[in-house]
Amino acid sequence: MKYRGKSIDNDTWIEGDLCHSADGRSQYGIGYLIDNSKYNVVSVKTETIGMGSYLLDSNGREIYAGDVLRITQGNDRYDRRVYWSKNNACFETDLAKGHGMNRMLLSSLNLKRAAVIGNIYDNPDLITP
Repeated sequence: MKYRGKSIDNDTWIEGDLCHSADGRSQYGIGYLIDNSKYNVVSVKTETIGMGSYLLDSNGREIYAGDVLRITQGNDRYDRRVYWSKNNACFETDLAKGHGMNRMLLSSLNLKRAAVIGNIYDNPDLITP
């Protein structure tokens, strides 16, 4: 699985493998290859860790848990928050604002009409009324 999280040091997004501390503390990091012989692990803010869906939006951008998608259907636009459902073991979405159909499987959306417009960590205004 691929994950991303925000670096504790400089607030940049890091993508790679999810790493846990060996001593049992609740520290997490994202690890990635620097080249074929070096592996780096960056400590990340736990609350920002999101699993990659391996699905792409209309711009070819990978969709992660925590992203906000803008769906366009004709003249209508609505925003959906992406999250991992532990109960259903799948990626789901819900309306970021407003009312209407709530939960939907991410895989059931027409992603050719969906674009990542931000995420719940950098853009909290996308999900609050």
